[in-house]
Amino acid sequence: YALTEFEQDLAALLDALELGPVSLVGHSLGGHLALKLATHQPERIRRMVIEAAPVPPRDMAEARALAAARSGPTWRRTLRLLGAGRLLRLMLARQFDVSAARTVLTELRAPMPAWWAHLAALRMPCLLLASHDDGSVSDRLPLLEAQIPYATARRLGRGHRLHGEHTTAFLAEVIPFLG
Repeated sequence: YALTEFEQDLAALLDALELGPVSLVGHSLGGHLALKLATHQPERIRRMVIEAAPVPPRDMAEARALAAARSGPTWRRTLRLLGAGRLLRLMLARQFDVSAARTVLTELRAPMPAWWAHLAALRMPCLLLASHDDGSVSDRLPLLEAQIPYATARRLGRGHRLHGEHTTAFLAEVIPFLG
């Protein structure tokens, strides 16, 4: 469940599908992985739409500040974002892996100075989407936009799943961007 393994799986999928440069759309962890792949293999990506991606800290001081700012345990935040009923349905259908979430969250909360440095070298257009109220995802959107040279950030509605909860606004941003 390491982020590097997810990134390798994404690259392997592009290889298996024999795709050249792609326009990549990633939501949440998928958005972080799209950015990760772009920093290591930028030639594979023509443009990106990054929706509600978690933004790791740059250094230990920032990691401590983010940890102090988090309100309550991860489960409380997950319940708030997904709703108890939806989370329960995902877990019962085995579509939400608790151990994977725990591993990924631990890794995303650790400083990633190299990731931040590589973002500044990206040359593809990037549309960054977040809501007005998605905790640190929303709060850190301006930092991400400032680091990526060809990024444009937009805020849409509320919640974590903009593509499903604000579909019309989401598509109004994404379709023209993808051309």
